[in-house]
Amino acid sequence: MREGIHSHSEVRQGAVAQMLLDVARQYEAGLIVIGTKGIDGAGPVIVGAIAEQLARLAPCPVLAVAPTGMQVRIGPLRRSSAAGHGAK
Repeated sequence: MREGIHSHSEVRQGAVAQMLLDVARQYEAGLIVIGTKGIDGAGPVIVGAIAEQLARLAPCPVLAVAPTGMQVRIGPLRRSSAAGHGAK
């Protein structure tokens, strides 16, 4: 098996957050990268609802990418106690 970064793309329809979670589980994703416009205020950008749902429920890390020069803040997040013990 080749090592490195592998990516995949496809087009699906449905509730965005749930669909992305299903795809991440189906392909055993190691990382989800999602763009966010966010809400810019005096502090860091607050990510949108879809990125927040993914960060809370995804079986892998989620990287929310904001426009250049903006900080992204997700949290505080509540995860089940099993999530911190290697459970998937």
